Amino acid sequence: ELAFEQPGLLHDRFTDAMEDWELEFESPKWYQFRDATCLFIACAYARREAVEFLLEFGADRDDKCYMSQRPIDVVGMCREDDMDESYITTLLSRPKQPPRAPREPKTTCKLCLEELSHIERYDVPDPDGGAPQQKTRRVSETVARAKVTLDWATEWLKSTLEYELKYRAVNDYDGRSDEKWKTEVLRCTAKALAGLLPDTLYAFEVRARNDVGFGDLAPRTFVQTPSAASILAKKS
Repeated sequence: ELAFEQPGLLHDRFTDAMEDWELEFESPKWYQFRDATCLFIACAYARREAVEFLLEFGADRDDKCYMSQRPIDVVGMCREDDMDESYITTLLSRPKQPPRAPREPKTTCKLCLEELSHIERYDVPDPDGGAPQQKTRRVSETVARAKVTLDWATEWLKSTLEYELKYRAVNDYDGRSDEKWKTEVLRCTAKALAGLLPDTLYAFEVRARNDVGFGDLAPRTFVQTPSAASILAKKS
């Protein structure tokens, strides 16, 4: 119930913030629940429904708690039930799965002016009639560009997971495009992408990866960037 109501506690050792007397009230073996996770406690009490729920939402079966014990080491410690203990042990022994899909990213989009510059080559005539000399100069121009910020923070996924973010300009909301995906691998749940073209439809995809592999993609997100005229009109 605690993990369901507060998904952020799914991966936390939440008992670390509890007083000893609170733990004593919960169990005669309270000292083993110091610095414990929800999965560790559910296994100790052999609560099969709770263990199923926690594993389904990505609780880490390898997290070590009291005396470096994993959840599988304490199954049935506080409540003996042969059938539930056997079932839970089987659950914990199954191959580890890739992470669930993150939430659909929340997005914000802003337009800004950027100063772009490049080196240009040009010819200088030779007054004596010889071959022109080549010189270079730096040319600058002010252009409108979009900046999209994405946030896919998800309670049931560890923030320390690795995430793959892909994006590209597309022709329509079906995602059709001739462009290749641009990909970034991140260890955070937010990213600001600058330098995007104005008046352009972009598609964004994100998925999480653990030591087993990639999970499913979050629902694809589309952002239509504003036109360049809108920002240039504000600046003029």
